[in-house]
Amino acid sequence: VSVAKEWGTTFYDLLHQQFAQVGEDGALLTRESASSYSVIGTGREGCDWMRARLQLKGRHDLYQVLGAIIMPQPDRLVIDIGFSADEVDGYVVALFDQRVAKSSTSSLEDLSAHTHSIGDFPLPASIRVFAEHRDIAAQMLSAEVRSALSSQSELFERLHYTDYTHDDWDLPAVSKRTLHLVFRLPPSGQMLRIQALVQMSFRLIDLIAHLKLSAPVRDKLREGRNRVAYLKFKEGHAERQELAQQRKAEKVVAARQKAPLADREAQRKREEKEQRKADRKKGPRTKMKRI
Repeated sequence: VSVAKEWGTTFYDLLHQQFAQVGEDGALLTRESASSYSVIGTGREGCDWMRARLQLKGRHDLYQVLGAIIMPQPDRLVIDIGFSADEVDGYVVALFDQRVAKSSTSSLEDLSAHTHSIGDFPLPASIRVFAEHRDIAAQMLSAEVRSALSSQSELFERLHYTDYTHDDWDLPAVSKRTLHLVFRLPPSGQMLRIQALVQMSFRLIDLIAHLKLSAPVRDKLREGRNRVAYLKFKEGHAERQELAQQRKAEKVVAARQKAPLADREAQRKREEKEQRKADRKKGPRTKMKRI
């Protein structure tokens, strides 16, 4: 039995319990490539849509098989859930397995600009928490969520809720708020091991839908984002000034090259004369004594 078929059989009932419409044309999974399958669910209170994607190791390509021997890669389940900006608040919170935490937080703008590490949650030592504000993470990490993460931490890779857009997530629809989860699939025959994490994903829909920022937290987030926006504008302003000066210099050079040779020679002499005059002003003044 293929990994995709086993996963579909295991979670068929759960998906239909959670969403009114699951799959397309009567099929649960849509084959995107030889090693990628997806299912889209809609018609659930609290979110706009859900996509679960199976990203499997290449089992039909010799080069991929040989590459997996050198650098083993697990089969992955990626779940993306879209929310309406009118229904839920915008903020950034993320959890990562320690093996991917450093690379992820440094490469994603929303995480590097707005979040900080929070280390006082009762979670496995392998899981790192990042958030714009501790209260947000505390509300999202309910006892049920913490239990699921603790029970199968070896299968957990990342949980990321944001109001930023990340192109590499390749989302099926435009959403102003997205929950992005990545899990490592267990070996064939053990698919039920990931059930707690899949159920946690759907539980997070309700937690996010009902999570409302308090006025002090909202003000704190607004202050932080305004500060980041100002610094970004200031940096961009300096870059724009430098670019403008560079373009101005390029135009001067281009104009000189287009001018007739006689005009260019006259211009050169004027510049040399001005330079000598400037050098005399800078240098020490000496009096000449006639002998």
